[in-house]
Amino acid sequence: MAEEGIPTKLAYTGAKSTIKHIVSTNFARGVEWGKLLKAEQKRVKNQVKGTFQNGGELDSHWIADKISNSMSQARYHDKMKIHAHLRDLNVYMNL
Repeated sequence: MAEEGIPTKLAYTGAKSTIKHIVSTNFARGVEWGKLLKAEQKRVKNQVKGTFQNGGELDSHWIADKISNSMSQARYHDKMKIHAHLRDLNVYMNL
């Protein structure tokens, strides 16, 4: 934290990796942030904030956005893995 009590860029960088870890360990793949109950969203945001000393200073909207992005990236990577397997199967179907 900066002397003014404002989170530094480093705090936000650390929060990104923490968010990714929390999302991967707390939610099933394919879950969307907007479809979670508000109470669940609040619990996860508080979990992220609780990870850092003075974490309450981290912006809740920023945290929610990063959680949503992390979930979207996980869904995208899963889709790409599935598409790669489907392409491989198409090769065998044409034999």
